[in-house]
Amino acid sequence: MKTQTAKEIADNLYTGVVSRFGCPRVLLSDRGQPFMSKIVKAMCEILQVTQHHTTSYHPNTNGTVERQNHTLAQSLRTYCNDTHDKWPSLIPGIMMAFRRSVCATTGFSPFYMLFGQEMKIPFDIALEPKDSLPQDTRVYIDQFLSNIKMSHKIALQNEAAQKEKDKVRHDQTARVRTFAIGDLVLLKVHKFPKGQSRKLCDKATGPYRIEEIGPNYTYGIRRISDHKKQASLVNATNLQPYIRPDPTRQRLSQEDQNIPPDPDSDSDSDPEVDQDDEVTPNVDVEATQQPTPTPQQTPDPATRYQIQKVLRGRRKHGRREMYIKWLDGSCTWEPDTCFDQEMSDFINSRWTKQGKRRKSYFN
Repeated sequence: MKTQTAKEIADNLYTGVVSRFGCPRVLLSDRGQPFMSKIVKAMCEILQVTQHHTTSYHPNTNGTVERQNHTLAQSLRTYCNDTHDKWPSLIPGIMMAFRRSVCATTGFSPFYMLFGQEMKIPFDIALEPKDSLPQDTRVYIDQFLSNIKMSHKIALQNEAAQKEKDKVRHDQTARVRTFAIGDLVLLKVHKFPKGQSRKLCDKATGPYRIEEIGPNYTYGIRRISDHKKQASLVNATNLQPYIRPDPTRQRLSQEDQNIPPDPDSDSDSDPEVDQDDEVTPNVDVEATQQPTPTPQQTPDPATRYQIQKVLRGRRKHGRREMYIKWLDGSCTWEPDTCFDQEMSDFINSRWTKQGKRRKSYFN
């Protein structure tokens, strides 16, 4: 397609798909403007085709097409000339090779899945002997239908087995966040203003509030600043939790910790008074103690987890693990997921992702 307008896409869907293979049940596409147009929507309503759209900036939903485009680009890059002006003529030959190639998931080629027999290429036709004997039509049709049914049955079994293997491999490293209605999140930024460096721009914007939970880890969000709702559902991979700034969590400066004693306080002026002894209720003492409360020290994360030191680190199945020596003397390998965010930040400030020491850790 040259222009990729809505009219051109609708014409190609009718001439290239509907007229050759019939009306599809479902049309899955991205959220591009031509596919969201009224022309394509009206054509789908007339042909009774259910139209589905992928979530923004999450091409995994249409992974089969994305993977095929990647394979096509690799093939064109291999056979294309230096001037890059003859690549359209290479597409038919590359697609012919793809249609004849056996799929690792189904165990059959796309051509065999559609026509019930393997594609004949010019080389096969030259070597195949001439058969002048007539063939019974009914036997041929029965064999043709039998091949299609058998190939579809075996393909479904192979596809189910391959999906199970892919799921096990994906779950080893997958970490998909889940949110509840009312949670505050930040939205990952994919478009940056022209003339500004991507490295210096904010990686996320917000905060947003979760208002809707969709299928397959998608969420409907609304911006808090102007109460504007996001047009489409957003996948969880483009969201991250938003933590409200809490002044009580900020560490006190050295000047705030060294507060000078109140000269009007009788208890501070008397050196013989033990600070650990209980003070009897006194109006003057209470009045002097109220403006200067004792700051509460935040416990060290390592002390809270009873960790003596981190000996070394490693990566296993895509996750980082730390070899931790506990206060009781025992040593175990622990993944990052067993610690809360505060402890993880505490380790990250002293250890790299490869487990190398940044500086002296604990003692």
